[in-house]
Amino acid sequence: ANDAATPIQMYIQGDVTGVGTYDWVSYNANATVNLSGTNGVKTVTVIFRDSLGNTSSASGSTRLDTAPPTGTLSINQAPRTNNPAITLVLTENGDLSTPIQMTFLGDVQDVNGTDGVGEWIAYGNSHAITLNSVLDGLKTVQVRYRDSLGNANATFAAQASITLDRAGPTGTITIDQAPRTANLSITLTLNATDGSTPMQMIFTGDVTNGSPTDGIGEWIAYNGTHGLALNGASDGLKTVQVQYRDNLGNTSILYNASIALDRTGPTPPTVIILGSDPTASIGI
Repeated sequence: ANDAATPIQMYIQGDVTGVGTYDWVSYNANATVNLSGTNGVKTVTVIFRDSLGNTSSASGSTRLDTAPPTGTLSINQAPRTNNPAITLVLTENGDLSTPIQMTFLGDVQDVNGTDGVGEWIAYGNSHAITLNSVLDGLKTVQVRYRDSLGNANATFAAQASITLDRAGPTGTITIDQAPRTANLSITLTLNATDGSTPMQMIFTGDVTNGSPTDGIGEWIAYNGTHGLALNGASDGLKTVQVQYRDNLGNTSILYNASIALDRTGPTPPTVIILGSDPTASIGI
């Protein structure tokens, strides 16, 4: 403020509190005051007065923002994946103090130094990141946001979880007609368990493909019972193998069961007639 009639005084009013407000004080080109009330637009008015009592005024406005950004987080591949590389979908709920930054914590790892794990990076609504893959199981990813004023979430703004599952199904197989059969048609009893359903199954071994739905050489839907035909080119021990696959593509080991195919009757004995008498004995 400039005036020939010095000294000049000033009176600060509006959305302010503290020493030097709502009172006439000596003019200071750099007055410090506290903004009052909740977040939002704040207006400050300064009235100047010279030694003759002449006054003038000036006003200015600013936005008080002490709140960190808020938002949401989801994982594209949820609820289960067999690949540690995932894609996050993020939203930030319109914080006015832009630009916004973000950082990630939880069951994630920093692969290339720019993943945002342990460092602030520019906000984006889609972000690729890598799960901590030492062990399978439930993984939780958290995001913190920070605005251009430095307001940041104390813990996290949002979190999302996903199960990392790289293990194939476990199971068993038995043949109902075991241990021996004279019929090529057999019935399998199957048992498979896995967290990533639905499952499929495929068969190999001493079996023949009677139809496209037999599951020999192609994956079919898992079922607890399944009919197949043994390879009947010859008798002997026949082995049937099954492999299970979950809906993430994880496959099991091969499980097998055996049965003897026996279509040969007993060897006929040699009949010997002892003597020519009508009551002669017969030796076998």
